[in-house]
Amino acid sequence: RSADQMQQYENLFAHPLIQDPGNALLEETKSRLYNALGDCYYTKHDLRMAEYYYQQNRFYIERMFEKNSGDRYLTDLFARSLYKLGYVQQEMGHYEHYADTILNLKKIHTAVPKAQALLFEFTSILETIGYLLRAEFEKGAGSAPSA
Repeated sequence: RSADQMQQYENLFAHPLIQDPGNALLEETKSRLYNALGDCYYTKHDLRMAEYYYQQNRFYIERMFEKNSGDRYLTDLFARSLYKLGYVQQEMGHYEHYADTILNLKKIHTAVPKAQALLFEFTSILETIGYLLRAEFEKGAGSAPSA
């Protein structure tokens, strides 16, 4: 990132609502703020803080999803939040948490075809990365659809 972009991030972090997203009134606002903070810290290569904020985001998304599990929008947000969390956990070497995140992705059920495709895509990517990291190449090859 350029120095200008990094300064914009620093200015963003100074805002009072960003300092404590828990003060937001709506759960969706809290979730979006935590997700944005996770993205910002990931961009800054601060994986520990990115994981923390993605974990906070997951908490709020999961609560909203439990109330409205048939909502495609929330299904997408929940899947994306778990994918980002899993990706950061994998980069940090937190493989036990990474495996739990993949299992949680697999537990999401939806009748919406686009959401099913997104869940399959995110789960497949995270599983394949895990297989490659553990040198389980046969499993990795078996997870890919045949041409």
